[in-house]
Amino acid sequence: FCNNGSSGVPNGKDNLNSNFYEVYANYLTEFVRWYNEQELFSEP
Repeated sequence: FCNNGSSGVPNGKDNLNSNFYEVYANYLTEFVRWYNEQELFSEP
């Protein structure tokens, strides 16, 4: 997903490869959908 293969860049520029914008948007959408469907739980 990243332009330089790292999770960050020293100057704070966008590091997400533009070829993966749609794939990453779908990933985030699915994660948010999954997160919203989770039930609260109580630890013992």
